[in-house]
Amino acid sequence: MRWRLGEAGLAPAVLSFFLAMMMGGLAVLFVFAGSASAQGPYLEMIEIVPDDPGNDPRWGVADGHISIEDAQYKTYQADYTWTPPPRTSDGAGFTVNMTIEGKATPNRIYAGIGMNSPTGGFEFDKDPASADVSVPDAQQGGSESRTNSISVHVTPSPTLADGSTIELRIGAFYGYGVTYRYRVSATDTGGGGGGGGGGGGGPDEGPLMVTVDCPTEIVIGQLPSLNCHLLISGYRRNTADPVEVLVPNMLDQFGNHANGIQVVDLDGAQDVFNWVGTYSWGFFVYACQAPNIGANCYNNVAVPGPASIPVIVQQKGLQPVNLLLNFNVVGKGGGQLGGVGQEVRIGSRWIASAFLNNETGQPTSTTILLDWLSARWTLDPVEGGYVRIHSVWKPDEYLHVENGYLAVGPIQPEWQSAMWQMEPSGGGYYVRFRNVWQADAYLNVESGALAISPIGQDWLSADWWLLR
Repeated sequence: MRWRLGEAGLAPAVLSFFLAMMMGGLAVLFVFAGSASAQGPYLEMIEIVPDDPGNDPRWGVADGHISIEDAQYKTYQADYTWTPPPRTSDGAGFTVNMTIEGKATPNRIYAGIGMNSPTGGFEFDKDPASADVSVPDAQQGGSESRTNSISVHVTPSPTLADGSTIELRIGAFYGYGVTYRYRVSATDTGGGGGGGGGGGGGPDEGPLMVTVDCPTEIVIGQLPSLNCHLLISGYRRNTADPVEVLVPNMLDQFGNHANGIQVVDLDGAQDVFNWVGTYSWGFFVYACQAPNIGANCYNNVAVPGPASIPVIVQQKGLQPVNLLLNFNVVGKGGGQLGGVGQEVRIGSRWIASAFLNNETGQPTSTTILLDWLSARWTLDPVEGGYVRIHSVWKPDEYLHVENGYLAVGPIQPEWQSAMWQMEPSGGGYYVRFRNVWQADAYLNVESGALAISPIGQDWLSADWWLLR
């Protein structure tokens, strides 16, 4: 994932503005940067490139923030934060503040944050330019946390060639990061060293513009949810007024809509002090597949066809942006057998190292060997957003409850006893499998053995993770 910044530099601006209350009156001091203090080389940011963690559910990567969390057992987590580098700079450079916070709940974790220059061309006043933490094991049921910070001053090499491109990378030890690309200029284009005139904020300020980065096709009941972004530019940066995103037709705090489209993490307000260039506002979209199931879908159900979600993006002093998130809602699959879905291993969240298998001829959840074909399944799509759990080892066998109990074997295409609804759980890291025929029954290992039964809302024994 990447986004481009504008080609023009920042207009000369007032660098600091101080207010002081003195003797009951208001004293105002304006401090202007003089052009004589600015020295090259001059840098202008042209691109921000966050690493893409792909299907790894543990990682989240964004400009200024990276996170990792044990997606399966929630035994550790770490947050990596930093002040984003400026859009423009001169030869004096700039300072980046980095913080690492690790938490063991209860497993120990070692984590660190650092910066480097993959292309060369940047110099750092700290060696190493990094901070780390080592968090010990915590007591069972408790937690331990550690925090460390570092401020690093970054300066460009005075020998950089005019027109060249250099990179600064900030990221996690042994993990993902964000790369900032700068174009080098031998002369000040107006953003590197300040100068007289200008009104502060330059081309970043107005008009407010928003584009949508999101797939337009959404499959009913499909996981993971669509990972989407609003790309926001033209906002007023030097202000305490936040950028707000409103979702006026949202029915509840879970982002449900009457058309069955659930939008998560979209509505809200964010301060803009640390935003640089085009800001990516992330959110998730899910199409609810049946009443009273799923991730708080309640009685909102998506049906095939077009669906729209109105959104308003606004900031005080600027014209609001009204837009529609437009989706083509589909239910993929077919009524006939033989359709092949994605191959997975299905692991229990509650019992470590236990995976669904039919090694003995009966469905069970136990420890497996890596070469067991009996622990491999395909999730074959069925119309309506359902799936069949199909054995890779014995291709004519499916998991079903046709006789009132769990079994694997041949089935008929119309058997709802062999159809399963996948419902997100644990923030979307896990899924639950609800049988379509026995509508209140879920796969679980609450008793220690694989079973199908009604469950409690908080049963971790009914949560499963998919190893692809």
